Amino acid sequence: MFQAEIERVSYNGGLPVFENISLKIKPGETALLCGSTGCGKTTFLRCVNGLIPDIMPAEFAGNIEWRGLPLRANGDGGTPLKIRTVLQNPFHAFAAQMMNGGRAQLMKMFKNHGKSFYDLSAGQRQKALLENAFKSKPDILLLDEPLAHLDEANTNRFLELLQFRKSGKTGVTIIAEHRDRDLSALIDVQIEIKNGTHESVIYPISPDFRRIDSEGDDLAVLTNVSVKLAGVKILHGLNLTLHRGETVGITGNNGCGKTTLGRVILKRLKPDHGRVEYRDRNIKTALISENPVSQFLCGSVCDETAFSAQNFQTPAEIVNELKRCLEINHLDAISPFILSHGQQVRVSAAAGLAHDPDIIVFDEPFQGQDNNGRERMSCLIKGLQKAGRGIVVISHDADFLHKSVDILYKLENGELRELN
Repeated sequence: MFQAEIERVSYNGGLPVFENISLKIKPGETALLCGSTGCGKTTFLRCVNGLIPDIMPAEFAGNIEWRGLPLRANGDGGTPLKIRTVLQNPFHAFAAQMMNGGRAQLMKMFKNHGKSFYDLSAGQRQKALLENAFKSKPDILLLDEPLAHLDEANTNRFLELLQFRKSGKTGVTIIAEHRDRDLSALIDVQIEIKNGTHESVIYPISPDFRRIDSEGDDLAVLTNVSVKLAGVKILHGLNLTLHRGETVGITGNNGCGKTTLGRVILKRLKPDHGRVEYRDRNIKTALISENPVSQFLCGSVCDETAFSAQNFQTPAEIVNELKRCLEINHLDAISPFILSHGQQVRVSAAAGLAHDPDIIVFDEPFQGQDNNGRERMSCLIKGLQKAGRGIVVISHDADFLHKSVDILYKLENGELRELN
């Protein structure tokens, strides 16, 4: 039996992230942690795996037990307790599993497939990390937003692995996930974590962006673009035109080259063949990355969002409106590095848009977002579109893509295929 009674957790002596959480799980059972973005789901997992209070500067009051003993007492003599965590950011999760006893299995996996972990997309990394974690048969398996980067096929594979683990009753599984609809049939215990320090209210109005004044409609034109990565041809003779005031959606299986195409559109990756042309040489671009932490430079949300705006002399009111639209204005004094992944995505979006770009690529903008966060991000994208921006949304979110984009493509076998 796994049992957690957590009275209070807070960071740096501040207001509690959450209070009075109780959870009991039997071997073979799966628990779902649900709640709004930033409510403390990841914090709960950090308490279980020992990051809090052993590593991270947080105050913890409570008790977590495994088989009737405090969690840290298990493994003192006899068989060591096995805990595996798969983080919501697959770019960080690899290092975590390497340090947590998974090095040999991961290295064998990539050697057998003839690939380096660093050549994989976020979805491919997530799949590999999840399979490795299930294969290790831990006593306690902690999964933080495991479905965020997975396509439909790999989501189904994950559900099969979870069902197999449940049938074997080898341990308990605790999952923090917003896509609970996919998991509902496999959940035994569900708890909702509520953050009492900030009330979330949808703010469905986008900032008043500068309107693009252009003689023509096309902002960017890709002609016969081909790209090779690690000796493998990823994109094959692509042609794409991005128009002013247009939102283009791009979907496709994990590892098909969606992120690579986004980088090519923004001229952050030079194609091996073909060309990328902008109507105006002064066009500004922004990438809202699927790995937001890689873009952070400053020690607080306030400094992070102000940095880009100061360089490009963007009015402060635009930055403030961005933060209000994305519901991060109350996080000004907090380091972006310790926020939830969903909050980090919003901070990255505000910082990336603060310099008022003309072409924006959103790479998986809905990862880690609750319904409120999805609504805010959707409103933001629609506002940018109305102001004449050229927008590319890379996503597995079929609902948004079918409802909100002007034209939808599937990237498959290196080629773009328009979907109806």
